[in-house]
Amino acid sequence: MSPVLPVLICELTLIAIFLTSLKFGYAESDLTLEMQITPSIQHQKISKFEIKGASYSQMCPSGQCELEFDYGSFSPPYPHDPNLAYSFNFELHDTNQTNSNTGPIEKKFLEPYSAKMLYCKIDDIQEGNGQELYYCHDGDSSVTRMFDSRDWHFYSIGIFDAKNGFLRVIGNYTGTAS
Repeated sequence: MSPVLPVLICELTLIAIFLTSLKFGYAESDLTLEMQITPSIQHQKISKFEIKGASYSQMCPSGQCELEFDYGSFSPPYPHDPNLAYSFNFELHDTNQTNSNTGPIEKKFLEPYSAKMLYCKIDDIQEGNGQELYYCHDGDSSVTRMFDSRDWHFYSIGIFDAKNGFLRVIGNYTGTAS
């Protein structure tokens, strides 16, 4: 058997896993986070944050809201703590002023939220070809409205590209907690 064949089989398997992850998360996810990772763990630039589906409809009944965000914190995996974690605050502004039963002061109190994934255990590491990719599944991302502590939870998977300094987390809405 050629020594190239096992490498080819391994690469095809990785491609299949990656495509399955794409199908699961990128096409139909309710939560998407992309973050540029720098050496400063507490100051990571969020390049993309989206909430869609039923959770978005509950947070923004008018369907006309804008998310305002900029930086967050990130905890990379270590051998003694093989997890991915992130947290950041953001604001959800309802741009539809006509159908609101909320006064301007209460509206300001309803806009601040936090997002976090405190624990997503690394279950695969891909090394080689100049790559260092960490994968986690079964993470619980949550979004919390600060005013009333209402939570929205998302089953999440994460991919951390250590060489390029990039985190991508996608999640599917699983429910709320009051």
